[in-house]
Amino acid sequence: MVNKKNSEDDKETRNLFRNAFLKNLLGEELTEAEKRAYTHTTQNSGEVIPKELQDKIYTNMEEQHPLLKRRTSVKNWYCNINC
Repeated sequence: MVNKKNSEDDKETRNLFRNAFLKNLLGEELTEAEKRAYTHTTQNSGEVIPKELQDKIYTNMEEQHPLLKRRTSVKNWYCNINC
């Protein structure tokens, strides 16, 4: 059984991190909550690039370079090497 509270907290944290990541790219000021979410440590950061953006990057790579589609997934290939 999934704890609904933890699930909602995780979603809020992911949204804060995503917003902070994009604001940082644009050079915009971060809120205090975004600054906390954007602080990277090995304890609080599983992914430095938001998952939604990672997925879009891999999809674009596979669409632009048909040879990459021959692999099961570029993302899986990369993770097998680096994760």
